[in-house]
Amino acid sequence: MKAFSNMTQSVRRALCAVMLFSSVDCAGSVVLDNDDELCRWSVVLNGHLEVLLPDGTRQHLHMGDRSVNQRCEIPTL
Repeated sequence: MKAFSNMTQSVRRALCAVMLFSSVDCAGSVVLDNDDELCRWSVVLNGHLEVLLPDGTRQHLHMGDRSVNQRCEIPTL
């Protein structure tokens, strides 16, 4: 997958040891509202995701794409 392509095998294994899996069953579901903050690195494993940004623009993420919340400090492995 594109999101993991720049990582070494050892980094991928370390990431898998701490990663959290979340599933959304219904198309069109709201995953986060405006007041919620996703403070992590996310990868779309299957399907696609539409992100409505505060300025009104839409970002489309597809299988293998990653999203990082720039306002959060992302830990390194």
